[in-house]
Amino acid sequence: MKKIRFLIASASVGVLLFSCTSPDEKAKELATQYNDILKGYSECTTQKGFVQTKSKANSAIQLEYEECEEKYSSDAEKSKLFHDVFQKETQAMNDAYQEAFAKFIENALTNGEWYKPCIKSGWYIYSFKEGKFNIVGSKNAIDYSLSSDTIFFNDDEKNVVVVDFGYDTNSFTMKDVKTNESVSFKRPTDRGKMCGSWYHNEYWSYILKNNGKFVSKSPFFGSSTSTNNWKFSDGTITWPNGTKAKVTFTDIDHVKAGNEKYSRIYKKGPSSVSFLFDKDNQVDDPVEKQSSSSGSGDWDSVLDDFEDFVDSYVKLYKKAMDGDMSAISEYPGVLSKAESLSNKLSNAESDLTSAQLSRYTKILNKMTSVY
Repeated sequence: MKKIRFLIASASVGVLLFSCTSPDEKAKELATQYNDILKGYSECTTQKGFVQTKSKANSAIQLEYEECEEKYSSDAEKSKLFHDVFQKETQAMNDAYQEAFAKFIENALTNGEWYKPCIKSGWYIYSFKEGKFNIVGSKNAIDYSLSSDTIFFNDDEKNVVVVDFGYDTNSFTMKDVKTNESVSFKRPTDRGKMCGSWYHNEYWSYILKNNGKFVSKSPFFGSSTSTNNWKFSDGTITWPNGTKAKVTFTDIDHVKAGNEKYSRIYKKGPSSVSFLFDKDNQVDDPVEKQSSSSGSGDWDSVLDDFEDFVDSYVKLYKKAMDGDMSAISEYPGVLSKAESLSNKLSNAESDLTSAQLSRYTKILNKMTSVY
């Protein structure tokens, strides 16, 4: 009985203290708590780290912030004072966070080339440089502007996409804002760089398709598709006739195979990035499919478990935000399990197929979208 009385008395004191706190004092108190957590962005090395730090800062004050909004809702002057002071006290930290987050995305996006293997059209490699989306092998560069994690393309359809680098900068997912369709990119291997059209000499040029098909072209002998595929392994290309040659890249447009030199052929390309999301333009990556076929089922199972946990987490989070104390007690355990599975999957991104990586990103979005 004494314990119950103590708890009731403590709660009463808490209510009394809160009632004696002025709107500006309470706003400053919550702003300090928010800023102390958000400043952790300076240690972030991944996009998910930035997002999770912001979510933690919001979550830490959300219940008290909403209580204040309700408390001052009947007094317009106090409500305005509370909101104005909180915004003023957090503005500098939010600006610094946003600037660092935007810089991280820009650096990650513009650092090197990107490879999207599952495109029928033959445009496999891309780069983002000085406001231009460059499609390797295409004469067309598409202008873009970047705002944090959102890319605004100045193409025929004015496409807008959101990029997600997850837990590293070796791959990212691009989501079309209009359709919510997602496509994944990764760093190109030397095999990926070999895909495309190449000029050899005045007699021959070649097309090395990502599906392994080989097309030879000649102004004198016409064009033919080989019944044998080209292959690439351990830095060595095997031509359809069985001849092997060690490959050395001078840059993305010039390569030496054995003693022979090849230059990439550029031709008119897409005027819109919509081809990236066109389902009819998607094919399986034979290398990815082969390398992951033995373990892809295992990762599908892990993804199933991850989605189950995230679904449970979202339900409990919403209950907790509604003040359901039973949900709050379960919340930390479910969150821990979800984070454990998320870390396992993020460390295995290089082993996931494009479809699995896309599914992983969509599941993760469920988790972050509730904040």
